[in-house]
Amino acid sequence: MTGSLKPCILPSLFACISFSLSEPTSYAQAIKDPRWQHAMSDKFKAILVSQGFSQQPGLDYNQTFALVIKLSIVRLQSPRAWFHRLATFLLRLGFKESNPDHIMFIFQNDGKILVLLIYVDDIAVFGSSKNLIHQFVSSMHSEFSMKDLGPLRYFLGVELVPNSYGLLLLQGKYINDILTCFDLAESKPVLSPLHIKMDWNSVESPLLDDASIFRQMVGSLQYLSFTRPYIQFTVNLASQFLHKPRQIHLQSVKRIFLYLKGTIRNGIKLYARSPLSLTIYSDSDWAGCTSTRRSISEFCIFLGNNLISWAAKKQPTVARSSTEAEYRALAIATAEATWLQFLLRDLGIFLKTPMLANCDNIGAIHLAHNPVYHSHSKYVASDYHFIREKVNQGNLIVSHVHISQQLADLFTKVLSSTRFQDLLNNLYGRSSPLD
Repeated sequence: MTGSLKPCILPSLFACISFSLSEPTSYAQAIKDPRWQHAMSDKFKAILVSQGFSQQPGLDYNQTFALVIKLSIVRLQSPRAWFHRLATFLLRLGFKESNPDHIMFIFQNDGKILVLLIYVDDIAVFGSSKNLIHQFVSSMHSEFSMKDLGPLRYFLGVELVPNSYGLLLLQGKYINDILTCFDLAESKPVLSPLHIKMDWNSVESPLLDDASIFRQMVGSLQYLSFTRPYIQFTVNLASQFLHKPRQIHLQSVKRIFLYLKGTIRNGIKLYARSPLSLTIYSDSDWAGCTSTRRSISEFCIFLGNNLISWAAKKQPTVARSSTEAEYRALAIATAEATWLQFLLRDLGIFLKTPMLANCDNIGAIHLAHNPVYHSHSKYVASDYHFIREKVNQGNLIVSHVHISQQLADLFTKVLSSTRFQDLLNNLYGRSSPLD
């Protein structure tokens, strides 16, 4: 590698080993020779010659040596070194590193705020003052070789479209690209991602001769959950069959693509004017995994009218009752909402109302409010104390929501087209094409 630091000149390998020494053809031969044992010890390590193609044995092998380094170490240390240098510079400018999320830096002065989001060498800058943003960009130019891409339109492949109500997050270009990649661009759209009668564990369907296409399709869908949270459950379900996919699995994944084709211009709406309160919808599908009988936890969290966090994940252990499964889902959602509270505080936003958690399981709601009820559910003791502490401190209110209004159902089970669309409209506040 050119440009490497050059330590003191070391003797060449040819100077240490006689030219008459024949090279062994296997490890078994080399390990029997004491001279090769000595060469393989710590005293004589292999050396990588910089621009070795231009050197000749016995002539200039004693010049321009660099120690061997694995490329994986370079890939690991380079971004760490870059982030350390950038963070040091930002702290010197007066920024503070966010404790909940270390890739976010915040600068506050005279009622003005500047927020940076860092992803390797991509930096998104948000601020309440254009002059403050320009000053920061000038400071960055003086310290680093960088390019200002202007107003934020794309970030990590997500399109940001400002409009009358705020902002719309889209991945339309990415959807078009993957539809073309898998020859589905001319296919007919469908109304829901999965068929309600689909049996994923059926063994009647034949195994795929080549599973690579199926794996590529599932992998390409993972990234879309950033603006399409309602496909996360189906994508996670398909991911469980990557090792031995069948024809029925391939057809189901293709259906997800066909649904996306009909909703290319849909995305996540972010409203500029919205109440500052956190609302949680948590749910679980008790013993929903037919192969392991583990339950599936899911939640979505709103900041006012804005959907800002969601997840669907199989629980690590088998729940012995629906109440246990629902309470675990509630605890996971509350932990995420608590993290969001700390993040908002770093931004100078302090919520005046407690978090509201909506759950459709009466037993889980009783468990959150009634200390006596805890004696019947000691197997969720840690989750119990976590929720009870939040309730007693006045930071959390656990409320009942009718199953027809349980938005988290989008993340936990396959729904009919009508039910799916109703919940989707409620989730996004009629997430529709651009205004």
